[in-house]
Amino acid sequence: MKFRIVGNQQPVTGHIRMPGDKSIAHRGALFSVLAKGDTTLHNFPTGIDNLTTLAMVESLGVNLLPQPNGQLVLQSPGSGRLQPLVRVFDCLNSGTTARILAGLLAGQQQEGMIVGDASLSIRPMDRVAKPLRELGARVRAEGRDGTLPLRTYMADLTGATVRLDVASAQVKTAVLLAGLGATGVTRVTEPGQSRDHSERMLREMGAPIRFGPGYAEVTGPFHAYRPLNLRIPGDPSSAAFFAVLAVLQPGSDLFIENILLSPTRAGFLRVLERMGAQIEVRNARTQSGEQVGDIRVQGSKLNATEITPDEIPGLIDELPILAVAMSLADGTSAVHGAKELRYKESDRIKSVVQGLRDFGVKANEASDGYIIEGTDSLRSAEPNPHKDHRLVMAFTIAASIARGASLIQHADTSAISFPDFQEALANLGVSIRIYQGN
Repeated sequence: MKFRIVGNQQPVTGHIRMPGDKSIAHRGALFSVLAKGDTTLHNFPTGIDNLTTLAMVESLGVNLLPQPNGQLVLQSPGSGRLQPLVRVFDCLNSGTTARILAGLLAGQQQEGMIVGDASLSIRPMDRVAKPLRELGARVRAEGRDGTLPLRTYMADLTGATVRLDVASAQVKTAVLLAGLGATGVTRVTEPGQSRDHSERMLREMGAPIRFGPGYAEVTGPFHAYRPLNLRIPGDPSSAAFFAVLAVLQPGSDLFIENILLSPTRAGFLRVLERMGAQIEVRNARTQSGEQVGDIRVQGSKLNATEITPDEIPGLIDELPILAVAMSLADGTSAVHGAKELRYKESDRIKSVVQGLRDFGVKANEASDGYIIEGTDSLRSAEPNPHKDHRLVMAFTIAASIARGASLIQHADTSAISFPDFQEALANLGVSIRIYQGN
């Protein structure tokens, strides 16, 4: 399936809401397993990855009770009382689900085998297995080169200090969940500040946790988790596509409502602002322990920028769409320290560079990023996003601004994180439709 987009260079105006934040939703569902009783999740997103997480939670013996008002209630027997219905957990394409689930199984002393689809099965899993083994967990990535399947066995865990080589919220979360099932103190340090949703959520649940920039520490064993009543804000990673579209279309005035504005997730806004984007935060507030607000984005002339290694953890998912913004900025932009992009759903460094070239942009790979020379306009193209949902959406935004008709392959993969992406664009006046041709 393809998207066919006819670029129209028209301003986008109005108000729009994003689906619930994918990252918080994963954690809210998986952490519900630990809390005895009813966890309530509001605004749970329906992307394929999040639905995969719900399936894994149900496989662990949690009852899912959708409510007429759109809420989702999850009933769990609680930590230390799990009775899984299966021993093989198919995480499909969701790396977040697989890695956090590994820590959950280890901390709950549950045996299991984690598998996934062809794409997930070539992504590195030793990066979570090795830190878990430092606590005494029996976890093994049995695939070639440390990939899936990932097998966990029952083992007594002991707290330890775990130093991560790369800042990773997924790996950090897995170690913290295992540490809460271990005896003693478990401390995780990382070279940068990754997103801290897990730490905030565990604190809300009553877990003994301390955290700050670059570290988190828990004391186990702990089982008395409080159920959450969690209001999931809009996903900033999804909002980034629409923010860039509005910035790049002169005369745009777009309001994106109720989105997560955590400092560990709003890095893309800071980058756009220093490039010259007119962005205003309104109605800032705290919701379920997280910073939330509305943003107003106006069409703006952009200047080139460089993204440095210390910024990468706070905008790793937004780098593809920021590359589109860079392609229409005045001057030469660069991204450094983003080698992690090579291990996502595709090699995003290679794929972004090739896709931008298809649109007529001068772009070159570096080992840990890319260099992009800004241009005045984009030509129509048919780039290959390699079945990567974030590239599908980034290239679709580029096509919306380009001159002429473009075709974006693998359009159906946008449903992994944003099932209503096409409809949201169409409502803003973008000429986009499904194309079934070859």
